[in-house]
Amino acid sequence: MVEEEASAKQNASILLFVITAETRGLASLVEVAGLVTQGRSLILVIEDVKIGTIIEGELVNWLFFIEKKVSLKYDKKKKKKT
Repeated sequence: MVEEEASAKQNASILLFVITAETRGLASLVEVAGLVTQGRSLILVIEDVKIGTIIEGELVNWLFFIEKKVSLKYDKKKKKKT
């Protein structure tokens, strides 16, 4: 299965990644970063995470929430400049 997935990703013209509020999605985000640096075309969908959400047994606190919001705002500003 892993070989099939790797082959499918390698041959796809566009990749779709969906990060839900059920997981931090760190491995997928690292993979996305690597693919972007390779110039691959992809669509990234990130579900909004609300304060009080429990992800992998941990309560989302203010620091996690602020870091996420700041990084998303920075990304949106960066996209407007290009």
